[in-house]
Parts: sequence; structure tokens; C-alpha cells
Amino acid sequence: MRHIACLLLIAFCGAAWAQDGKVYKIVNPDGSVTYTDKPPAGKGAGVRELSPAPATSGVQVMDPGKVQEVNTRIKANLEERDKRALEEQRAREKLREAERAKEAGAEPLEGERTGTAPRKVIGKDGKPVTKGDGTPVTIQRGRLNEEYDERQRQLDEDIDKARRSARE
Repeated sequence: MRHIACLLLIAFCGAAWAQDGKVYKIVNPDGSVTYTDKPPAGKGAGVRELSPAPATSGVQVMDPGKVQEVNTRIKANLEERDKRALEEQRAREKLREAERAKEAGAEPLEGERTGTAPRKVIGKDGKPVTKGDGTPVTIQRGRLNEEYDERQRQLDEDIDKARRSARE
């Protein structure tokens, strides 16, 4: 019941403000509050004049052309935001791919070492270590050549390019 009274009071105040009239709030000696558009007979301590609501408050009517313009602008903003989000997602994916390629490319490929010939790996027992198919495990010692360095530089450039793209 109290909620209904509050809602009626708000509706009454809203109607009074909508008429651009003055509204008075009166606090009675017993603590009850009364709102009215008529000035009270005596201006006691419990009487206060409320300022009217601004003319631009509440729901404003817009012509259909303005509504169409606003809707078009909102749609364009949403499409632009979605486009940027998709570009950011693609840039992050390219960065992940470049980082994976760098990690996978750390080991030298065939022909990227210069120096000694492949050597068999010898185990603790003094015998050659073999793979599952029986072929001996070999290692190639020597220095890495310019082909390896160039491939690593290219992988680093790819990562840097992807990072710059992801930041933009």
C-alpha cells in the first residue's frame, strides 16, 4: 500500500512539474510530507519550494528523419567497432603464429651448419645409440651458417611485424 502511495505521489509531482507550476514540499509537525502546487498559508520551517524540472528532462519526441539519422550513426559505430575487434583478433592470431614459427624454427635445418660431418651418438656403455628403426642417432657439430642466421632474422622480423600490427 505504501508503494502505491509513493507512486501516486511521484505521478502527481511529475504532473505538477510538467505544468511548469511551482511545487511545495510541506513537512508537517507529525513528520508526514505533503506535496502541493498551492503555496501554504504560513511559511513555516517545514515548507520548501522545489525547483521546477528542466524543460529538456524526460522523453523527447524526435521527428522520423532525426531518428533515422541517429540509427544510421549508431549502426555505423557498431560496425566500425566490430571491424576493429575482428582486426585485433586477426593480429593477435598472426602474432601467435609467428611466435610458434620462431619456436619451431629454433633447430637448424639441413644445410644450415658448416663444419664437421655427422657423428654417431655414443651411449654410456660405449655403443652407438640407435633410433627405434635401428638407425644410429647422429649429431652434426659445427657452426651455424648464414642461412640459419637469415632464417632466424626473418622469423624475428615476422614477430616484430605481428606485434606492431597487434598494437595498432
